[in-house]
Amino acid sequence: SIADRFLASQESLGHAQLVGVTAVFMAAKIEEIKPPRLRRILSHINPPFDAVQVLDMEQAMLQALDFRLTLPTPHQFLGLLARANGCAAWQRRLAGLI
Repeated sequence: SIADRFLASQESLGHAQLVGVTAVFMAAKIEEIKPPRLRRILSHINPPFDAVQVLDMEQAMLQALDFRLTLPTPHQFLGLLARANGCAAWQRRLAGLI
């Protein structure tokens, strides 16, 4: 979602691989308790760019997305709505699978 929204705001797709790697790096920092270091991510893919370029792209992406990296999803509201409707635990688990 981060890469898609950023690329949609751009006129050209000239740095798609750099955007993809940067989006993975950013998402890891959001989702993981202990995210991998950028150097480690780059060592796995052998990209044609360096860490400074990734950090510069991260800054550009944050500014382009106005620092809105996550979007609300229905799953985030499921627990609240299930409790408000008095659903049983098994119903909440079932709804989470759908």
